[in-house]
Amino acid sequence: MDITHVVTLVHGTWARNAPWTQPDSALARHLLDHFGKTLKINRIDWPAHNTHSSREQGAEILRKKLWET
Repeated sequence: MDITHVVTLVHGTWARNAPWTQPDSALARHLLDHFGKTLKINRIDWPAHNTHSSREQGAEILRKKLWET
């Protein structure tokens, strides 16, 4: 089957290892159960500091990941 859906999970500030963004999270399992092999889940990991430069870095990481998807 071809990938027809992409979900990108982005944790918040100070939540770099947020459980809901992990590949085995309840959210990921639910999405995979619903969409099956047509779904690709991306997880974006960024520095997560509460600074302008950290957020700029996170935005660039997200931009690159979305562009390649």
